[in-house]
Amino acid sequence: QAPTHTSDLDPNMTVTGSDGPGVTPGIVSDSDRSSAIATDPLSPPLPHNPRSLCSRCALRYQGIPSSDPIYQSSSDIISSYITGRHPDLDPGQVLAHHVISDQSPVICPACVGILQHGNEVRPDVISCVSERSLYSSYSSLSSYALAISVPPVCALREAYYTAVLSRSSPPTSIKEVLKSILISSISSLLPAVFSSTSLFHVDLALNHPSSDPEIIMNLSPYLRRTLPLNISAKRIRQSNLTSNKFVDRAINVMTSDEIRQLSITSVETTPISVSVRVYHDPILLTGSYTKYCRDLSQTPWLLDEDERKIGNSVQELIVDPIISVFQAGDRYKFHAAGREDVDVRMLGSGRHFIIEIVDPHVIPDRDSISTLANIVNESTDRIQISALSLAPDYAAEFKALQLGAQIKTKSYRAIVWLSSVIARSECERISSMPPFDIHQLTPIRVLHRRSLLSRPKTIHSLSISPINSHFAIIDLVAQAGTYIKEFVHGDRGRTQPNLGSMLNCQADILQLDVIDLHTNI
Repeated sequence: QAPTHTSDLDPNMTVTGSDGPGVTPGIVSDSDRSSAIATDPLSPPLPHNPRSLCSRCALRYQGIPSSDPIYQSSSDIISSYITGRHPDLDPGQVLAHHVISDQSPVICPACVGILQHGNEVRPDVISCVSERSLYSSYSSLSSYALAISVPPVCALREAYYTAVLSRSSPPTSIKEVLKSILISSISSLLPAVFSSTSLFHVDLALNHPSSDPEIIMNLSPYLRRTLPLNISAKRIRQSNLTSNKFVDRAINVMTSDEIRQLSITSVETTPISVSVRVYHDPILLTGSYTKYCRDLSQTPWLLDEDERKIGNSVQELIVDPIISVFQAGDRYKFHAAGREDVDVRMLGSGRHFIIEIVDPHVIPDRDSISTLANIVNESTDRIQISALSLAPDYAAEFKALQLGAQIKTKSYRAIVWLSSVIARSECERISSMPPFDIHQLTPIRVLHRRSLLSRPKTIHSLSISPINSHFAIIDLVAQAGTYIKEFVHGDRGRTQPNLGSMLNCQADILQLDVIDLHTNI
């Protein structure tokens, strides 16, 4: 797992009601809410003392963009800033009149304390994000991308305040405000600079589980509206009512009047918890392998958790000698453009493969990658790899791999046994045939893991070279996905036509090699 670090924001916070610290206010009634709107249209009708928004939330609901440096100022400076934006209004009518000071123990109900108490809370978040132990194992760290998730209750309260304040657009995002504050504060502490396109990620998750009951109480009546009409009762019961996804869907199906009737409860004294996860995007190591033995599977072949059918695999022979260089543990995935059977050799230019290395802590340079290929090739004579490199385009590399498995044709060579002596004229007749189609039912040997289908395939060319009276070498070029063994022996009639039926005898295959892979015939 990626490194994580956790902390709590301001664990000594207490909720303050209109009568002072320690008094938990009740929910405002509809009549009180209407009265508050009528007397002070710029003030949010909250269930708290009217001095109820933290300074940054006051800015957010004034539409100040997250990039404005005013967000990093104290509440007094922010209050003066907002008052200056409304010189024609009485100070009592300006939202700044209701700003919670930095020294107040009141928890802001709009952001549940996330943006509050700048000089007290921000260092706690910064200490989490800039904890050196999170980054010490990553070499050559030059940039980072920052992602933030906030509690689902923030979306609920944002919709509520936007509705009761009759705002035409939602306020500035909590996540974007916090991101701008953190980037400016931690860049000097981290061994890297912020970049939205960085491959190294810092994920900051803020949680406030004590607000979950408020979400369930307010939004559960709208669950059915958010789901398809034909959804099952079981699916409804499995719905997660406290997820960000559900909260967003529920708010989208509610009317403005319904949102205004939400019951916004007092903020619990439970602190916001913070967790930080850092990781590097996967990197792709790509190349081609050739296989020179007939007892090697492409990936580990396990019968049970600890029992192997085959002692080793192509994957392990390639990855095991080099994975330690990336310091990613055993977190990798092996992908290849198709596969050959255990007893089939892979020759020619080889088969394209990708090693997807998850969360690498070290990224080797180009010269080091060439050295890795030598390490693999010197460690075994059963396989060889070539053209090893780091893939620059993640999506394009996998698309090429997929197309390689679907479109290419393959050249094969096999040694076959024939029950009858085949005249040379028959061999010449077969070798001069134009391309032809065959139909293959799913082979019996793979029927336990593949669907029963009839697969049309094309044999582009076929030639037979006798070795003696009953043995011959066949060379053929076939469409990708053709079961060559079954084409030779017929699989009890499940492949038609097959080599045996074409020569009017029984046929079986002794050895098979993939000579090469082609994208164009």
